Amino acid sequence: MLPSFLDGLNQKQIQAVQRTSGSTLVIAGAGSGKTTVLTKRVAYLIIQGVLPGRILCLTFTNKAAEEMNQRVRKLLAENGINLPFIPAWKEDYINSPLLCTFHSLGVRLLREFGDKIDLKKGFTILDSDDQNRVAKEIIKEMNLDSKTYQPGPFLYFVSQCKQELLTADRSSQIKRDLIPIFHQFYRRYEQKLRSNHAVDFDDLLLLPYLLISQNPDVHEILLDRWHHIMVDEFQDTNEAQFALVKLLSPKDKLS
Repeated sequence: MLPSFLDGLNQKQIQAVQRTSGSTLVIAGAGSGKTTVLTKRVAYLIIQGVLPGRILCLTFTNKAAEEMNQRVRKLLAENGINLPFIPAWKEDYINSPLLCTFHSLGVRLLREFGDKIDLKKGFTILDSDDQNRVAKEIIKEMNLDSKTYQPGPFLYFVSQCKQELLTADRSSQIKRDLIPIFHQFYRRYEQKLRSNHAVDFDDLLLLPYLLISQNPDVHEILLDRWHHIMVDEFQDTNEAQFALVKLLSPKDKLS
């Protein structure tokens, strides 16, 4: 017997919800129910006996993640399944699916495995004010005129590099020509953050990617952790987000 929550879906949506193996891409216009399909698919998998902790669902904002969590819990409760409440800081990959933002996932992975890249578990995440302060320090250390050289363009360059998975020693590969001081700034910026066990927002995607791709033991653990990986608004993923999802997805179990 099919769950009652499938009643409001059209045939294509039902097919997407019920497809539990292989890759599935749902393409539809805004407001047509893509997120509804995704949350009902999470609930359907659990009802069908998939261990909740084997499910990873990624989105772009904390608000969207919270809404998806509430929807999934409501759907399951209506079908007699009550998921336990797991605090955000507690790792649990058995009793509850992980529905979170890409960056929240990055934080989790770095807290768990950061020692592999010499990053302390209690690392600091810089906000924009912190980044500006660090940038001004570096501009001063490089003996650049602070009236001519502002933090904004330098930090934008660093962000673009990280979104293209380029570390400071590979920044020359970025798809645009820039004067050498941008590359010099990136090297100093990266050194300063690492020496203070700090990361910025873009590091929450870049560093997990580097960590997993360079450590086969970590990669093996994560390949067996999530058997069903779903992404809300997949078309909006950037290069770093897509590469991270690809790394985490076991090809024989990907959904």
